[in-house]
Amino acid sequence: MPGNWGVFVESQRTGLLLTAIGASLTLFAASCFAQEASSAAKGDADQASDEMEEVIVTAQKREERLRDVPLSITAISGDQLAADGISDTRDLSFVTPGLRVDRAAAFTEPAIRGISTQLTPIGNDSNVAMYLDGVYQASQADATFDLPDVQRVEVLKGPQGTLFGRNATGGAIQVFTLDPQQTFNGKLSASYGNFNDTMFSGFVTGPMAPGVSASLSGYFRENDGYDHNILDGKPIGALDSRLVRGKVLIEPTDALSILATAYYSRREDGSAYAGSPLDGNTEASTVPGAVYGLKPFDVALRYPPTFDLTSYGGSVKATLNTAAGTLTSITGYTGDRFYAVLEADYAYTPDVGAVYYTSGKESAFSEEINFASNTFGGFSYIAGLYYNDSYGLYDPNHLTNSYPPGAYNLDVDAKQSARAGAAFGEATYAVTDKFKIVGGLRYSIETRELTGQTVPAGAQANLDSVVGSFNNDKLTPRASLEYALTEDKNLYFTYSKGFKSGAFNTNVTSPPGQRVAPENVTAYEVGVKGKSGPLDFSAAAFYYDYSDIQVSAFGLVNGILISTIQNAAAARIYGSELNAAIHLNRHFSVSTGISLLSAKYTSFPAASVTVPIGGDVGNSTILENMSGKELVKAPEATVSASAAYVTEFAGGNLDLSGTLYYSDRYFFDSGDRISQPSYTTVDARIGWSPNNSPWTFSVYGRNLTNQTIIQSALTTTTADGVSYAPPRVYGGRVDFRF
Repeated sequence: MPGNWGVFVESQRTGLLLTAIGASLTLFAASCFAQEASSAAKGDADQASDEMEEVIVTAQKREERLRDVPLSITAISGDQLAADGISDTRDLSFVTPGLRVDRAAAFTEPAIRGISTQLTPIGNDSNVAMYLDGVYQASQADATFDLPDVQRVEVLKGPQGTLFGRNATGGAIQVFTLDPQQTFNGKLSASYGNFNDTMFSGFVTGPMAPGVSASLSGYFRENDGYDHNILDGKPIGALDSRLVRGKVLIEPTDALSILATAYYSRREDGSAYAGSPLDGNTEASTVPGAVYGLKPFDVALRYPPTFDLTSYGGSVKATLNTAAGTLTSITGYTGDRFYAVLEADYAYTPDVGAVYYTSGKESAFSEEINFASNTFGGFSYIAGLYYNDSYGLYDPNHLTNSYPPGAYNLDVDAKQSARAGAAFGEATYAVTDKFKIVGGLRYSIETRELTGQTVPAGAQANLDSVVGSFNNDKLTPRASLEYALTEDKNLYFTYSKGFKSGAFNTNVTSPPGQRVAPENVTAYEVGVKGKSGPLDFSAAAFYYDYSDIQVSAFGLVNGILISTIQNAAAARIYGSELNAAIHLNRHFSVSTGISLLSAKYTSFPAASVTVPIGGDVGNSTILENMSGKELVKAPEATVSASAAYVTEFAGGNLDLSGTLYYSDRYFFDSGDRISQPSYTTVDARIGWSPNNSPWTFSVYGRNLTNQTIIQSALTTTTADGVSYAPPRVYGGRVDFRF
C-alpha cells in the first residue's frame, strides 16, 4: 500500500476513524451472536422481523440484489431518507460516505471519490451523472432538487462508462420517485422549524380504470433564510420552493406497461448567493464606506441575493416483457430557466461593483432503448442505443463594474449545443455455479457547437454566429469477475473506463472557442459483499488513473473578469470503503459507512490559480505547479453512522433515530487555498405513532453540533466568496398515512 496512507495513522483524526472501524467490527461480532440467537428461535413468530429487507437495485439496468452487483453502491430507501431528514439532493452527502454535494455559486457539483467538475459555464455537464426516474439530468443549475416523493436513491461509485456512458467518470446518482399503484393510498406531511421553515407535502395514488392507475405529489417549502443581513438586522437568503409531479401507469396486459410522468417546479433560493468574503478578502475593502461580513452567516449586499429557477420535464417509459427478456424504452425531456444576481465582491459599496446579472435556459431531449435478456444456460446480456440532444443558453450573462469607472460593462450571449449518441452492450456468463464473468463495451460520439458573441451591454448579439465546434468519440470497456463464497457472499474485481466529452467556455466568446479536451479515467476495484444473518456488509478497495481533468479558474481575459477553463494533466486516486448494517431485532438497527481516500494530482505543472494580492484586496491569477496537491472536494476520510430504535410507549410506538457524519478537511479551489475544515454533525429524530392510527408526530434536529460548513465557494480575482450550509435547525412534523 502506498506510503502516504500513513497520514491516517499520524493525524489527529485517527481516534475517530478507529472508533468508527471498531463500531463496524462490533457489528460483525454482533451478527454472529444474533445469527446464533436467530437459529435457536426458528419457530418464533417474530423471526421474520429480525431479518433485513432485501435491497434491490437497478445499477445494471435490471433488477438485482444489491450484493450481486460487482460495483460499490449505496442504496437508500425513501423511508430512510425521511427518517434521516434528507430533504434535497445536497443532503445525500450525510448518508453516503465518499460522496460530496457542494456548490459553486448556485451550480451543484457532486463529487464521488474525488472526481468532480469545476466547469460551471452554461451547457457544461457534471462528471457525476444524475438521473431522475431513468432520465439523465444535464443541468448543473437544476441538480439541487427536492425529494418529497422518493422511492429510493442509488449512488453508483466509480466510472459507469458502459451502461450509463457520457459524463459518468465519477459515478452516477439515480433518484426514483414513487410510482402509481392500484390500491388507493397516500401520505400527507407538514412541518415547522426555526427560521420560519414551513413545509407541506403530499402523495396520493390509486386506480383510475382497469389496468390504469395514477399518482399526484406536491411539495411546498419556504423559510426566511438563516443568514443575517448586517445592514438592517433582518434574515436574508430566503427559500421558496414548490413542486408538483403527476404519473399515469397503463398496464394493458401482464407483459406491457407504459408509465408517463410530468413535473413542474419553482425554486427561489438565495442562500447560495447570500455570502461574505472569507477572512475579509475582497477588492471592496479599498472602497470608502464598504460594508461586508467578517464572520459566517453575516452578509452585507446591495441587492437581494437571487437564484430563481423554474424547471419542468416529462418522460414516457414503456416496458415489454417477453419470453427472451425485457425491452425498455425511456423517452425524456427536461428544461429549465433561471435568473441570478451575484455581487462578486460580496460586499455593500456606495457605488455598484462587480455584479453579475445572469439569465439562462437549458433544454435536453433523450431517448434510450435497451433489451435485457433472461438467463439461458448461464448466459445473459443487455444491449441498447442512446441519444441526447441538449443546449444551454445565456440570454444574457451581464457583467458590470463601477470601480474603477467603466472597467467593464458587457453582455455574453452564448449558446452551447451538444448531440450525443451511443451503442452499448454487456454480457454475463456463469462459468460455474460460483464463478461469473462480465464484459461490456460502449461506443460514444458527441458533437458540440458554440454560438454567440460578447458585446457591449445593450447591444444586439448574433446567436447564429458560430464560434467553434468539435467532435469527440470514445470506446469505454468494463470487465468484472465475480466469485460466490456462499449463496449470500460474493467477491468481485472490476476494471472499467469512463469518459467525459470536451466542452466550451460559454462565459466568454473572445478569444473564440476556448475549450477543454475530454477527460478520462481508468478504474480498478476489488470488493466483497454479503449477508450473514441480520448483517449486510460490503468492503471495497479502488485505484484510479485520472487524466486530462477539466478544471476552471478566474482571471482577466481581454481586460474582462471571467472564468477560464483548462485541463490538468493527470491525477491518481485510491482508497477503501466499508459499509455495514445490522438489524439486531425488530426493535434496534445500526449502520455505518467509512471512506478513506487519497486524491492528488500527479502532474499539473501550469495550474491557473488565484492567490491573494495582499491587504485583503482580492486576488490575482498566476500559474503554479500543483503536482502532488489534493483534488477539490476530496476529503481523506468521511464516516457516517446511524441507529434506529422502535419500542412500545404510551399506547403507541416510539421511534428514535440518529445519524452522525464526519468529514475530513477538503478544498474548493485548484490552488488548495480555500478549504472546509474537518467537522462532525449529529442529526436526531423522535417520533410517536398511536396504536391503530394513521398519524405520526415527531420532532427533529439537524446539525445539532452547530457546525459551520461552507456550502458554496466562488474564488475570483474580486473576492474569496463563500456561503454556508444551515446552522443548527430543529422543529416538529406531522405525517398522516391513508
